[in-house]
Amino acid sequence: DAEPAEASSLLDLALPDSEPELRRKWTWPEAPAGGWVQPFVRLLWAMAKAADTCVVWEADETITVSQPYIFAEDVCPRYFRHNKWSSFSRMLNMHGFKKVSVTPRHAANAAQTFEHPNFVRGEPGRLHESRA
Repeated sequence: DAEPAEASSLLDLALPDSEPELRRKWTWPEAPAGGWVQPFVRLLWAMAKAADTCVVWEADETITVSQPYIFAEDVCPRYFRHNKWSSFSRMLNMHGFKKVSVTPRHAANAAQTFEHPNFVRGEPGRLHESRA
């Protein structure tokens, strides 16, 4: 599948100009043969691979945001045009991620864990199956 025509405008909305490295990755050398990957899922994959994002793999299909409010203030603005935990967690839900941690979503900076059957560590070829 080819990327939709509006992909570049979605990227412009999702990434601030200060992140040229992420913009370069929009062409994505890990692009799956199975189809186009949603921009949010691509950015989440990049965050899970980066060392400075508070997003870590817990298990193969599970990611944890270790400090949600610090993540929102410091990391979200580097990848998105917002700094709100609620907006980020809403996007996770829209893309089929399920919260598996037992802490309430708005707990005071408690780690939040999410899973998705197609967001699997080391398997970028399954990301196109994560649809909004």
